[in-house]
Amino acid sequence: MKNATTRALSALRQGLKEDPRIAELDRLDAELSSYPEILSLSAKMKEAGERYYELTKTKGNEDEETRLAQHELYLAKKALDEAPEAMEYRNQYAVVRRLYAEIDGFLFGPFRPGRGDCHA
Repeated sequence: MKNATTRALSALRQGLKEDPRIAELDRLDAELSSYPEILSLSAKMKEAGERYYELTKTKGNEDEETRLAQHELYLAKKALDEAPEAMEYRNQYAVVRRLYAEIDGFLFGPFRPGRGDCHA
């Protein structure tokens, strides 16, 4: 049983490695990394996220400064999401995410309550 599972997982891993949808996402990811504007927007979003996180820990969610930081994070993420260079990546990411959801449902669906006969 263990050998069969290992072989099946190895085949799944190899299949994912060779899947054209994932290969395209990897290509787009590498391409995005070459755009200075995207790198700048990503850095701004990361900084805004870190600032917001720190403020939630020190001042709480209801503090005015925290709310302003949350809005700054929203604007930084929106700018990154709306960058033309990122649109194709986001679309391909959605395709790959659906693939992973299918695999998740196939592998783990029977173990979820209310689905299938097997409940862990």
